[in-house]
Amino acid sequence: MPPEDTHGPRMAYRTPTVTSIGGRNGSVQSADGLIDLQVGPPKEIGGPEGKINPEELFAAGYAACFHSAVKGVAGARRIAIGKSTVDATVTLTVASGTGVPAVELSVRLPGANPDEARGTWCVVPTRGVHIRMQLGTTSTCNCV
Repeated sequence: MPPEDTHGPRMAYRTPTVTSIGGRNGSVQSADGLIDLQVGPPKEIGGPEGKINPEELFAAGYAACFHSAVKGVAGARRIAIGKSTVDATVTLTVASGTGVPAVELSVRLPGANPDEARGTWCVVPTRGVHIRMQLGTTSTCNCV
């Protein structure tokens, strides 16, 4: 982790540009060539089978980033979290004719002591995201 900057936040990483060609019924490509995918709307709203949809890509990225943030907070606080996992589900609702995504995260910290780990995930910015957290083997917390 980079040293803390006392003059405010500094950029640690910026993605290569990712370009959408054709919107939901098109493709996405990254400037570095690592992403080159055909995308389509979800099957449930009339999209074709066999294509990844933008909501799945959003869920994958959000889960991976949030998981890294939880691991970083736990590491900084010296809290053992075991083989943690984060699942992300994106729900698309329609409001005023426009699709609005909502994210639900399910975080499992199987090696965590519930009393130590309870605040670990609430430290990570989660505005508008519903989180279900399983600590150890029995405790469950919710934060919206």
